[in-house]
Amino acid sequence: MQEKGKARGLKAFPVFDLVLLAMLSGLSIAFKVVVGTLVRMITGPIGIPGGALAGGLYMLWLSLAIVLTGRRGSALVVSGVQTIVLLTSGLPGSHGFWTLLTYLLPAVLVEIVYLIKPKNGYTILHSIIATILANITGTYVVATVLANLGGTDGGVLPLMSLELYPLLFMLLAAAFSGAVGGVLGHLVFLMVSKTGLVKSKNKERIVNPSLLVRVVAEEELLKDFLDLSKENPYKNSLESLNEKKEITQEVK
Repeated sequence: MQEKGKARGLKAFPVFDLVLLAMLSGLSIAFKVVVGTLVRMITGPIGIPGGALAGGLYMLWLSLAIVLTGRRGSALVVSGVQTIVLLTSGLPGSHGFWTLLTYLLPAVLVEIVYLIKPKNGYTILHSIIATILANITGTYVVATVLANLGGTDGGVLPLMSLELYPLLFMLLAAAFSGAVGGVLGHLVFLMVSKTGLVKSKNKERIVNPSLLVRVVAEEELLKDFLDLSKENPYKNSLESLNEKKEITQEVK
């Protein structure tokens, strides 16, 4: 007989979580292609990679993958799917073989941030810090490492090799974009949690105040009903009625 142990790899994910991660991967790729193309039209002429400004908006999917499934490794799964799709399809945002580095390395940093989980669950700080680090890492790798290696075609990425001050400005823009993306990602998580469509394992409870009041009121009514049932109010009312009849007879 085989020994029972914890499943590892993709076997540790339920089917529902895998479907959810696949949907997040597809949405992130489509979002990156559309937004990235529009942003590059603006940032391209000034020599700043579009990912520096728009990166935070599609790095937030990595954080969403973890908080929605509540499972470690979700960010790596999403980035792995992104890498495979971009390598095989040649969509905008692909860096050839180095796509493995530019997509998986930010996901690793996101996973490290989410290793720290307080008792109350993940907070907005997790999302902001994770998205900032992921976007800064991706921007730095594209702007420096790949440029020094000659890029994928020898002509595009070398244009991204910047001096110190432009590079610092670009990383600052990436940090700002990451912070905005982290806030938006956490807001999306709150909205999805309120719908009840996804039962996240995050211990942070999202409760509608009106719903909370209703539940408390129902609990109080139930307690009162149980107390009256124990006291048998029908019996008490019958006894009081008999006492009133006896009093009226004595008066007569």
